[in-house]
Amino acid sequence: MIQRLYTNYRTSSKHYPGYAKYSNGKIFAIHFVNNDWTMQDFGYLDLKTNEYHSLEHGQYISTFKTYNDRLAILDDEHHFYFYEFQDDELVPLEVTIMEEINPMHIFFDPEGHLIIYIDEEDDTDHSRVGVIYP
Repeated sequence: MIQRLYTNYRTSSKHYPGYAKYSNGKIFAIHFVNNDWTMQDFGYLDLKTNEYHSLEHGQYISTFKTYNDRLAILDDEHHFYFYEFQDDELVPLEVTIMEEINPMHIFFDPEGHLIIYIDEEDDTDHSRVGVIYP
């Protein structure tokens, strides 16, 4: 399996993947052009079709997490994006957040709940954690 993933990535059009994550038949990665973090292409390689799909968000991607068919992204401006693959199409999931937030970190727990760490820029004593259920 590892040899197949490596071979697929070497034959894709993107040669410098970083922070690669495998999830449900797809390899997601931030592809760097050079040593500059802001010079990147974010996307995924679909192993079933061997096609690469580029996804643009902000100037660059700060972090991303995957769980099964779900994808969560934070861009350089701390904008939050949440997607799910439905019938092999990436569909945005509507998430209603009741107040202005500054998400700093995102991750999935072992059951697939998306956890968002929210930092108050001016008052770190009031940082919070939010959970989005599947």
